[in-house]
Amino acid sequence: MAELRPYLDGKALDGAKAVGLPHDATELAKWVPDDELGRVAAALVRVSLDKKLADKVRG
Repeated sequence: MAELRPYLDGKALDGAKAVGLPHDATELAKWVPDDELGRVAAALVRVSLDKKLADKVRG
């Protein structure tokens, strides 16, 4: 049986790029435990929509 995982869409990948993470879905998924991928994807979408937050995350 195939396992399901959250999908890293364009918005999530935009967020990853904004904070200096890999912006290739396969590469980024390697950095994140399977059970945390949904949470990370949601956070990256939020960062992609909020430049001030992206600046804060980058430090």
